[in-house]
Amino acid sequence: MNQGRLNYVIVGSFVIVMLVALVVVLAMLTGRTGSTEAYYTHYEEVSGVKYGTPVLFAGYPVGQVEDVEPEYEGGNLRFRVTLGVTEGWPIPADSIAEVKASGLLGVITIDIREGHSEATLEPGDTLDGRPAPNLFASVASIAGVAGELAERDLRPLLGNLNTLIVSLNRITDDNAPVILGDLQAVSGRINDASETVIDDLTAVSGSLRANMNRLSSLLSDQNLQHVNQVLAGVDSAAANFSDLSSDLRGTGAELNRLLSNLNAVVADNKLDVDRTVMDLRFSMHAIAERIESVAANLEGTSRNMYEFTRQIRQNPASILGSARIPDTDR
Repeated sequence: MNQGRLNYVIVGSFVIVMLVALVVVLAMLTGRTGSTEAYYTHYEEVSGVKYGTPVLFAGYPVGQVEDVEPEYEGGNLRFRVTLGVTEGWPIPADSIAEVKASGLLGVITIDIREGHSEATLEPGDTLDGRPAPNLFASVASIAGVAGELAERDLRPLLGNLNTLIVSLNRITDDNAPVILGDLQAVSGRINDASETVIDDLTAVSGSLRANMNRLSSLLSDQNLQHVNQVLAGVDSAAANFSDLSSDLRGTGAELNRLLSNLNAVVADNKLDVDRTVMDLRFSMHAIAERIESVAANLEGTSRNMYEFTRQIRQNPASILGSARIPDTDR
C-alpha cells in the first residue's frame, strides 16, 4: 500500500514539473517572460495580426501583440494594435512598427525598426505603423497590366508582323530571279576589280613601308638628342618665365604700394588739392573771359608776321636797310 502511494506521489510530482516546464517554455516562446509596457500603433489592414503575434525590435523578440481594436476616424476604418513590450526597453521616438512575414507562408511579426532620435517613447505612446506589402495584390496587379499589354499592344503587333512577313514572302517570290541576277552581276564586277584592288593595296603597303622607314630615320638617336635639347630649352624657358612672373608679382606689389602712398598723399593734402583746383578753376574762368581779345591779338600778330615774311621774300635786302618813311606817314 505504501509502495503504491509512493508511486502516485512520484508520478504526480513528475506531471507537475512537466506542466511548470511547459508553462515556462510557452512563456519564453511568446516573449512573456516578465512584466511588459503597452505601446500603440495603427494599421489600415491587419491580416495575420492577432493576439500573441510576436513583436520584434530589430529582429530581437521583445514582446507580443496584446489586443487589436477597430477604430473609425473621419468615416475611415483603421485598427489600433496594442503592443506589449518588455518593461524598460528603450524605443526611439522616430521608430517604425512594420508588419513583416518571414516568407510567403511564414509567421507574421511586427518588427520595430529602430530610429535615430535621442528621445525615447514613454509607455502608452503611439508608434508610426507601416503595413506589410501585399504580395498577392502586387502579383495580381502585374498580371493585369501584362494582360492589358498583351491585349492592347502585343496582339496588334503580332498582326502587323504577320502582314509584314506575308508581304516580304510575296516580294521575294516575285523578285527573287531579278535579285539573283543582280547579285551575279555584282559578283562578276567584284572579281574583275579584285586585281586592281590588290594592286592598289600593294602600292599602299609600299607607301606605308616607305613612310615607316622615314619615321624610323626621323626617330634616330641624333634626332632624339635634338628633341631632348629642345625640351631642355623649353624647361629652361619655363623656369625663366616663372622667374619673370615672380618679378612681375613683385612689381605689382610695388605698384600697389605706390598707389597706396599716392592715395595717402592725396588724402593728407586734400585741402591743398581742393584749393589748387579752385585756383585753377578761377584761372581758367579768367582765361575764358579774355580769350577773345587774346585771339584777336594773335590774329593781328600773325597777319603782321605774314606781311613781314612776304616783304622779305620780295626784297631780302630790306632786312639790311629800309626806305625812308615819308613825313606824312609819321
